[in-house]
Formats: sequence, structure tokens, C-alpha cells
Amino acid sequence: MRLNGKFVTQLTAADILQLKVDGRAEDQNLDFKRDAYPATDGGRKSLLDDVIGFANASGGVILIGVAENGDKASEIPGVELENVREPMERYRRAVEANTEPLLTGIQIREIQLPAAGRFVIAIGIPSSPARPHRSKPTGYTSGRWTIRRNTNVSDMTYHELRSGFSRLDESARGLRAFHADRCKFANDFVTRNNLTGMGGHLVLHVIPLGPKGMPFDLPKALTLRQQFVLPGEHMGMIGLQPDLDGVIASARLGDEGNWGWGWVKVRRDGWAEGVMGNYARFDGMEGDKGRKLTFNHPWFERSIRDSVKGYIEGLVQLGFNPPFAVAVSLLNAHECIIDRLRARPKALGRPVATLEPVIVQEYAADRHYDVQLRPLFDQLWNGFGFNSCLSFDDAGNWRGSAEPVNLLDPLGQSGRKSR
Repeated sequence: MRLNGKFVTQLTAADILQLKVDGRAEDQNLDFKRDAYPATDGGRKSLLDDVIGFANASGGVILIGVAENGDKASEIPGVELENVREPMERYRRAVEANTEPLLTGIQIREIQLPAAGRFVIAIGIPSSPARPHRSKPTGYTSGRWTIRRNTNVSDMTYHELRSGFSRLDESARGLRAFHADRCKFANDFVTRNNLTGMGGHLVLHVIPLGPKGMPFDLPKALTLRQQFVLPGEHMGMIGLQPDLDGVIASARLGDEGNWGWGWVKVRRDGWAEGVMGNYARFDGMEGDKGRKLTFNHPWFERSIRDSVKGYIEGLVQLGFNPPFAVAVSLLNAHECIIDRLRARPKALGRPVATLEPVIVQEYAADRHYDVQLRPLFDQLWNGFGFNSCLSFDDAGNWRGSAEPVNLLDPLGQSGRKSR
């Protein structure tokens, strides 16, 4: 969740001090606490009630060390820290151990004030896609379903709980239905344009699940050419242009030397779509013995990593908030095998390989989301008979693969036949 357009990780002492100058008041998404939550049962209960209340509503920011008078920031005395990690780690442990379903994506950090040894602790809570949440029944709480209403936290009503569970089911079904519908659209596009020979089509969606901060800014969206680009190679790409749904850019078809096709599209509701073809092709010349359809996994994985990073960056700049759902499918690669491996993989047994969506809980500038995306890659490699994606090392770090093939240049950079 943001405060004055900034995430908790981006806030500075100047941002905090400006709250008093502006006479900023508490509201649906902002709460002031003069003192830290104590390390007692009552303190943990209050922390859980407040955090869960924001997560079950539209998200928010808690600022500890800010005093208020009539709901307005009046003084910013800050708090002392027990050490360099406490009480932030204590808060994090309390939330992780006592919320169900597990509440993730919370950002907690200290912001040092000009006064020596004084800090404001900022807790950012996104509106949770898994809501409603409750605190687990323990010795100090009976298990409350709380929600933030204006400047107060109270118990959720029966109607709110029922609506929350219904919304959760509908949201999951809606995401899958939309992704499946767009996969069908991509397949129809392939058929209409006689592109069936370019197998292995990627369909990628990055979908904001958090509250939208502002109306869709079309002029700004048109400037985000570095963020909203086609998956993989960008040769022959037409720049972002407005369309009925939002903005779109595409790759030209049929130009000599340009064998790519696809598009990137951003809808007014923030659903970003990347479609690109040619991730699978036949190995060897037509008529060769043992000719196989091979899947260029390095380029496919790099396309997803770079596109997810760019699309999230662009959506954040347009005012969309985390968390983000990421849905991926590989189309028309039936019976292909993974290329450039010594082990003999089994062939992919489905013409449409739709992977289980993953959630990116937090926005991270200048960083890929490998931890969140790895389950997608593992699942795809499972389809080829591998236990996990070999593009990660044993510690789970991304290592990629050497010498990726340029999918838009069928002869490769050196003029040799690509595989």
C-alpha cells in the first residue's frame, strides 16, 4: 500500500515530517500510533487486529511514532528501537504465526528521524487477494475477522464474510476464465494468419489484484515503451498506440527477415497481456531422419522474467497496486521436447500447457521476481519429465542458460541454422 504515492520501502524522514506540516489526518488507509505495540499478549492482539483489518479492506499504512490530535498528525516523536531488528522482526513473526490464511506481502521498516536515536516504524499492508483473514484462536485472541472502516477497526459482519469468500472464489475463476479466453483468441489469431508452423506460442498475463489508485492514464501509458514491450525479442515492434481497451503494441507480420509475431496490450483495468510466437521449431531440415519439434526454454524463461518485471513496473507507474497475479500458457507445442539438454526428456503431452498462476505480493524496483516465478518454470519442466527447472541452481538462484537463440532470426546471429 502507498502513502502519498510511495511504497513503505520508498518513504524517507522528509515524507514523515511533511505529515505534520500538511496536517495529514488518519483515514481509511492510514493509521497513526504514538507508541510501539508492546511485547505482550495485548500488544500482539492489537497488532493483529489492525493489520488484518487493513488486509481485509483496501490496505493501508501504519506509522508508529506519530502522535495525533483529532486524527491529525500533531507531533512526530518517533520511538527508540530495542536493537537494529526489533520490534520489526517481532511484528513480522506475530503476523506470520497468527493469521489464517497466512497474510503475506507486508512491508515493515524503520525510518530514521533527524533526532538521534529516534525512528518511525512503517508497516505497509496490501489489500489481500486471499481475504478474508482472521487471527488464529490463541490464549490472547478468540480468532477475530477484523476490517478497517474509516479510522476504526471492527469485526466483520456475516454479510462481509460471506461476500469475501464468494469474491475470492469468483476472482480465481475469473482470472482463469479470462486467461483461457485470451489463449483461445491467440490460437484463433494463429489460424487466421497461417502461423501454425511457428509453434510454441507464449500467452502471459500480469494482473493487479490490489486496489487501483487512480483512473487509467492513457497519455502516461503511451510513454511507458520501456516497460510494455513484447515478450522476448522486439524486432519489428510497432510502438504503443491507443485502442478501445487501453494501449497496444504489436510485431509486424510478413516483413522479410522478421519472423516474429505477437503483441503487448494493457487494458484500462490494468490487465497486461504479452503474446509471442515461435518458441518451438523443428530441429534440422525438412526430410531429415529423426526430426523433432524442440522447445527453446532459455528464451521462453527469459521472456517471462523480463516481461513480468517490466509489466509490473509499468502498472505501478500507472497507479496499480500489488499484489499481482501472473498467468502463463504455452500453446501449440504439442509433442515438442526441451532443446539443448544431454538428458533425453519426454515430449510435452498437451497442445495447451496452462500453468498454475502465481502471486507477486510486493513491488520491487530493479529486481526480477525469480522466487515467485520459479513454480511456473518448475511446473512446465515437470511436463517434460524433470523434477524442477534446471535454469535454477541448487540454492534456488536463477542461472539461466548460455547462448539463447534469437527467435526472430531463424539463421541465428552467426548465420547458422538455429535449433
